[in-house]
Amino acid sequence: MTSLQIVRRLLPDWGTTYGPPGEGPFPAVMIFHGSEGALSGWSHRNAVILAAHGFLAFPFGYSNGGPARISVRQ
Repeated sequence: MTSLQIVRRLLPDWGTTYGPPGEGPFPAVMIFHGSEGALSGWSHRNAVILAAHGFLAFPFGYSNGGPARISVRQ
């Protein structure tokens, strides 16, 4: 079994990227979260999967907080 080589690179004031080791160049992908919000972690999970396939992935959290709340009145 081989281990994955994924590098997490911090971008001050922006966030973090995940990608293969080395200087690149690498194909890049920006990942936007859905209605679950930036704090759910799905964008980072998807970024790691893409990084394992040779992409430089940037999960961009463009909102603060969690999912939108919907209230239903009965």
